Amino acid sequence: MRSRQPGAYKGQPRISPPRLHLFAPQGSSLRPARRSEEEMVHGTLEVLLVGAKGLENTDYLCNMDPYAILKCRSQEQRSSIAAGKGSSPEWNENFVFTVSDRTTDLLIKLMDSDAGTADDFVGEATIPLEAVYAERSIPPALYNVVKGEKYCGEIKVGLTFTPENWNEVESLDGSLF
Repeated sequence: MRSRQPGAYKGQPRISPPRLHLFAPQGSSLRPARRSEEEMVHGTLEVLLVGAKGLENTDYLCNMDPYAILKCRSQEQRSSIAAGKGSSPEWNENFVFTVSDRTTDLLIKLMDSDAGTADDFVGEATIPLEAVYAERSIPPALYNVVKGEKYCGEIKVGLTFTPENWNEVESLDGSLF
């Protein structure tokens, strides 16, 4: 006599229910569950680069001309040069990156544009992205800028993550709401 699987009725095989995929709208407090490689959430990361303050001036005779290089995995973008703005530049610029929830950090390198010589490295900030994947939006906040191990100012950045098809919810029968 053949044994049946636990949970199956006599003569009926046990059938596993389909997985439920939820994509919560922006501002929701739902947290994503751990996902396998095949279930990674892909989407766009919008970065609002507001400004910086307290930066160490690398130009001794005049105000520095800072700009930012934003790097998210292999994607790199550059802000405009805040000409003559010195240690407290303001950009108020938006940048968009294509990411998955496996992308762990956003790196922002601050540079001083120098005509005729190599640009000077001012410092960098590494911003973890785990919170923006869970919350979908992080209002502009201050992050430490460091050069090596030394603190050298702060940068103000806002983050928004929008998953692909975020408004689609797959029901148990596979149809979309």
